[in-house]
Amino acid sequence: MSEYIAQIRERTEAKELRLAGDLAMTRSQWVLRGGIYRGTISEAAQAGYYTIRACENMGKPVSEEERRAAKSFAMFKSCYAHNCIKVGDKKVRPCLPVFYREK
Repeated sequence: MSEYIAQIRERTEAKELRLAGDLAMTRSQWVLRGGIYRGTISEAAQAGYYTIRACENMGKPVSEEERRAAKSFAMFKSCYAHNCIKVGDKKVRPCLPVFYREK
């Protein structure tokens, strides 16, 4: 992967996590919250569930009410290790909230 592409990926990943804020959690934290797992971010998107950043890019931003009531989540499968959530002595891939949007 070229350095330029890696930089774009890094910035995109950072923005996804920043926009998710305290809703970027482990899968087990989402399950305890009563969340519904929608697969990886790309699998969720195929089913019509998108991250906050993707919703913004579609011109259909996520409202504050939707954020508070978020139940669906998807795993950020290919994130950089430094963006993983530390649980004990392990690093766990973060899961982000996803919201249904008509395509």
